Formats: sequence, C-alpha cells, structure tokens
Amino acid sequence: MTKNLTLNRFFRLSRFQFLPVIICPVILGTAIASYNGISTNWISLSLAIIGSISLLLAANIINDVHDYLNGVDEISNTMFPKDFQNAKILPKGEISLTVAKKLAYVFYIIGAIIGIYLASIAGYAILVLGISGTILSYIYVASPIKTDYRGYGLGELSIFFSFGPIPVLGAYYLQTSTIDLLPILASIPIGILTTCILLNHDLIFYEPYKKGEKKSLTVVLGRQKTIKLSFGLSIFTYIYLTLLVVYDVLPFYSLITFISLLLLLKLLKIYSIKKLNMENYGNATSTSFLLSIIYCILLSISFIIV
Repeated sequence: MTKNLTLNRFFRLSRFQFLPVIICPVILGTAIASYNGISTNWISLSLAIIGSISLLLAANIINDVHDYLNGVDEISNTMFPKDFQNAKILPKGEISLTVAKKLAYVFYIIGAIIGIYLASIAGYAILVLGISGTILSYIYVASPIKTDYRGYGLGELSIFFSFGPIPVLGAYYLQTSTIDLLPILASIPIGILTTCILLNHDLIFYEPYKKGEKKSLTVVLGRQKTIKLSFGLSIFTYIYLTLLVVYDVLPFYSLITFISLLLLLKLLKIYSIKKLNMENYGNATSTSFLLSIIYCILLSISFIIV
C-alpha cells in the first residue's frame, strides 16, 4: 500500500546527500571568475546554486522513476536484504509513481524558471548550458535513449559533463558573461572524480544491474576492471592538475588539492581487501564522494587565496 510522502522518504528518493556534487562545481566556476578579477554577484550565485540543486533533485527522482519502470529497482529490492540502507522506495510502495513524477517535474520547473531569469541578466549561454545538462540528466535512464543502458560508457559521459564542464563553465559565465578555456580545463578533474563516484556506486548494484540488463560501464567491465579504472582515473586527476600548474595554467596554490590524496589512499585500502562485500562497496562509494568534494573545495580555495 502506498504511504504518504515524508521528509525521510523524499531524502531517500532524491538522494539528497549527494547535493554537494553539484554545489561544489558552481562554487569552483565562481572562484575562477573571482581569480580573473570579477567581483562575485552573490544573488546570481545563490540563484545558480538553488537552480542547480533543483535540477539535480529532479534528475535523481526521474532516474528512480525510470529505473523502476525498467524493472531494475524491483530486481534490486528482491536481491538485497530488507534492511538494506540503499533500498529504493518506489518498488516498496512507500510512495506512488505519480507522486514521484510530480515531484520531479516541480523541481524541473523551478530550475527552468531560475535558468530563464539568469539567462535574461547574464546571457543566453546560461540557458544553453542549463538545457544541455537537463537533457543529459533526463535521457540518462529515460526511454527511448537510456544512455546508461547502452553499454558504451554514454551514461558515464553524461555524468562527466553534467557535473564537470557544464556547471563550472555555467557558473563562470554567470559572473563574467564570457566563455573561457580556464574553467573548462579546471572542470575536467571534477567531472572525472564525480564519474568515479558513479563507478563505485554501481559496484553495489552490479548483480541487479546485470540481471536487469542495465549496461553501465561497471557492468560491462566487471568489478575488478572497474576498480582499476576508478583508481586510475583518480590518479590521473592529480597528474593532470600538476601539469596545469607546471605550465602556469592553474595557480601554484592549486597543489593544495593533494591534501585529498589521503582519501585516495583510504580508497586504495578498501580496494585492497581480498573479498569485498556490500559494506566495502558502500564505503568505497562514500570515500569516492568525499574525495570528489574535498578536491573541488580545495581547488576552489586555490583560486581565491591567490
């Protein structure tokens, strides 16, 4: 029987805990604009954060809607224990499909209204970037495209652009009304690390995704290769950043991001466990999430303290 929507169920449906992955890139883009001598418009920044949050909540909810319609979440809930903390609430009947859809559309509308307003004051490139991110998030699991079901890393590419170049460049453009190469270059490691969160998250759902024919990159590669890829991509972000500092693209202080290597070492320790279980995969996801956030925050700080 469908139950009423509560705050707890809303948080679980919308994956509210992952909001920093969209807030931090917006802050980074704004910090780069400040580095280039632009005074921050705090109202525009606040609206950009609210709009980005709205679109992410909408995307998370609509993704659960379509994973439920595609049967993947039903498979997940039958394969995991009843007390599994990441269990999806739609197949459990905790809220109705109609309510979930309405929630998603409400947040899409809020994001669209804010995007249109920001475009009217900063330039219509904001609208182009916002629409691009929205489309990528919607087709991630929605029919007929369903990029994360295709098996070519298309879903992961959507995540890379949606949480790297698009929000960083969008936030930068909002403050400067210009398109520059620096925010794009600085956004690449953020997009990569956010994609690594997804790779680790899918380690948890590997069996139900495989059974449900959801061909995310983790399912296509298998768990061991995915772990190697995730770790390799994470290492690459530090090499990439170092090269940008060496060639004077990023400020020297950007090297403070190396503090986040402590989290990468923790992730390596988890990966090194001989027989990984669901708890280990959950810890890997949490650690990867923290790594992405701390890296982005430190990189943002490096642009401010110069």
